[in-house]
Amino acid sequence: MRVWKSLCLTTALSAVAMLSAANAQQSPQDVTDAEFPFEKAVLASGLGNPFEIRLGPDGMLWVTERTAGRLSRVNPENGSVISAYEFALPEITSGAQTGVMGFAFHPDFGNGSDQVFVYVTYEDETRTDPTRPDEADPYHDLFNKVVRLDYDAATGRLSNPTDILTGIPANNDHNSGRMQVGPDGLIYLTVGDMGHNQLANWCHPIESQTLPSAEQVEAEDWFAYQGKVLRMNLDGGIPEDNPEIDGVRSHIFSYGHRNPQGIDFGPDGTLYSNEHGPDTDDEINVIEAGGNYGWPHVAGQQDDNFYLYANWSEASEPCESLQWIGPSQGAPEVVPQQQETEWQAPENYKPPLATMFTVSEPIPGCEDFGYFCRPSIGPSSIDFYEGGVPELEGMLLMTALKHGSIYAFDPKAGAEGDFTRYYLGMNRLRDLEIADDGRTIYIATDSQGAVQNAEGEGAAGLENAGAILVYTARDGGTAAEAQPASEAQPAQQPASEAEATEAEAKGGAAAATTSPEGGNAAQPAEAAASGEPASDAQAAEGEAGSGAATGNEATPGGDAAQPPHDAASHEPAADAAATDAPADGAQGGGEPVAGQPAAN
Repeated sequence: MRVWKSLCLTTALSAVAMLSAANAQQSPQDVTDAEFPFEKAVLASGLGNPFEIRLGPDGMLWVTERTAGRLSRVNPENGSVISAYEFALPEITSGAQTGVMGFAFHPDFGNGSDQVFVYVTYEDETRTDPTRPDEADPYHDLFNKVVRLDYDAATGRLSNPTDILTGIPANNDHNSGRMQVGPDGLIYLTVGDMGHNQLANWCHPIESQTLPSAEQVEAEDWFAYQGKVLRMNLDGGIPEDNPEIDGVRSHIFSYGHRNPQGIDFGPDGTLYSNEHGPDTDDEINVIEAGGNYGWPHVAGQQDDNFYLYANWSEASEPCESLQWIGPSQGAPEVVPQQQETEWQAPENYKPPLATMFTVSEPIPGCEDFGYFCRPSIGPSSIDFYEGGVPELEGMLLMTALKHGSIYAFDPKAGAEGDFTRYYLGMNRLRDLEIADDGRTIYIATDSQGAVQNAEGEGAAGLENAGAILVYTARDGGTAAEAQPASEAQPAQQPASEAEATEAEAKGGAAAATTSPEGGNAAQPAEAAASGEPASDAQAAEGEAGSGAATGNEATPGGDAAQPPHDAASHEPAADAAATDAPADGAQGGGEPVAGQPAAN
């Protein structure tokens, strides 16, 4: 029943002039390898899985440390790290794709509204996931929320946490968690499909097409927010101009998503996003109000090629009695299966702007469709590059988890446009921040997980684990000002607020709570060997454990040859405490989960 989609994936690495066998495939899209026009230096290291980085109005580089439970500030001049706030995270978050995720500044930060919004995982004893009624299930009362914090410029610390939206679904996989404040002054937030219908969650149905009833909205029951992009007021309320979908207005701005990763607004107000696909078909989407993006009925284009929707929760035999296998291998006859064109796409269906990538037939030498053979890249963030270096102007820049690369795409080219890949080394690239002048780019890297080396082979070791890298434009840049890798400032044990303030003033290595492994006393660091999948279990959606079959995120337990990734996510799975969970990033294709075959 498997038909392979006709798209080309060129996985050549310019550094060694290696050309993948995928080049022979016929496709409307190609990948050209090029040298990144920036010089690299290591700014800071020893962070606990940095997830989101932003240059703040105060001139500091702010970063969430997902598994360390911190929001920290990094001095871009010398790399000193100061903890601005520490969250008390549930113990389970140390290994799953949960923790302290996206954040955004209040639009009037620095002008009287010095506040920061953060997306964080918590335990809520007043709620229960209806799909997990068993209290023995560690995720039955796990949820995500948006917290507002007040910033004191005198101390460099955040305080007064206020919950503005609670009860957002959470799980060990595909939480998404990217946040932006739009040009309209409202908060946009991505929520994944919880990694349902795959890996350890294969018997849970995907709810990406489920919409809330008016009664659920009134009761503040946000169960249907899985697989959605949300839009909310700064107080967490529902905007009056949010789309009314099926007669109900809620926080939902768009739906039908798998594991949306980066979101960013272009200069014309267009909202771009990228999303982990199941082994193939990572997507670039233009997010529109009320849009339906097709998941789980469609991945990539609605063309009946590679992707086939197998609904394990509707099997004619008890799902728990079956052995889950990844989408590349099909499904047993007792599992209902649906071709993409069998879905009657509604008028509000929005096909992707572009996909990354698929093949027309198995690549020679990759018949088993192993993790690195899968065309997906595990995108983990997206940023519109406005200018500073001519060759990148007007491009969407995307970090990726699987191949240690940045991909550039011209959104004006649409579905037929080609990609440029810049291989940056053996790191799982999680997020990217561009300085205002476009001549300095900061990149956050995962603390563990699998990635390709320069020869195109899977390798477990990372060059710069849990780091912030700084890339400066070659022609007249200031890369020399950044510290070489050997001198990068590691996060240190927290000091008092007064000491932290003094250290920051002196430019010293500051008082972060991060240990060299990226953990803290309250939140043990994830074992480096855990191989936590990246959020691309599509590359960023983690592939599960030792061979997750459907994601790009790897989970702990993956090996060098087959990074742990969520079969359809590229994120590594949670730590040893969640060996059944897809890797962090398994949110749609990036990292394998421990004990689970890696998935893209």
